[in-house]
Amino acid sequence: MTIKSTLTNLGALGLVLMLCSTGSAISYSPANFSIIPVQTPNGWTYIIDPAGVVEFQGDIEFDDLRLDGQNYQVEGLNGFQINSYGDRVGSTNVIADIRGDRPNQDPFSGDIFSITFQDKQNFTGEPGTAPAVRFFDSGNDKVVVDDTENPGLIELTGFSVTSPVPEATSISLLLMGTLGLLARGRRSRTAG
Repeated sequence: MTIKSTLTNLGALGLVLMLCSTGSAISYSPANFSIIPVQTPNGWTYIIDPAGVVEFQGDIEFDDLRLDGQNYQVEGLNGFQINSYGDRVGSTNVIADIRGDRPNQDPFSGDIFSITFQDKQNFTGEPGTAPAVRFFDSGNDKVVVDDTENPGLIELTGFSVTSPVPEATSISLLLMGTLGLLARGRRSRTAG
């Protein structure tokens, strides 16, 4: 096997592995979560999007190098009411106990709440990439979902969902895939 064919095979494998490793869902069913970052004129809005939720309580951890933790707004979506949320936990980058429910309505698979942060005024990095945000259980939190396979409500704890950001593994797999495609293109041009 030549170096070019090895690079081509590694590249194809890298692209397949990268495509299989994307996403930000927690590992157990029926609560599949995602966090969708949306850039605003002055910062970022993160939409929390799980499946089958009836009520929830969780904490938000945010990138305090880029996001202003003093200026944020939490909003219920699609009939969810935000019952309460705490302030930042001391001087940390965590907003505690965001709690909400959807009173007198069926469980909902879709966006349940959003949190909007303003950019820090002194941030000098790349503005187009979304800073990471994590919705998680710090020990006293839960998400209650309606299990469609086994009728009834299930209380899920121990969850942790992070907004999608390029991981080092994904970036290296993308690089391997690019190198493989370059080798394949070069081989095609010299053979033709």
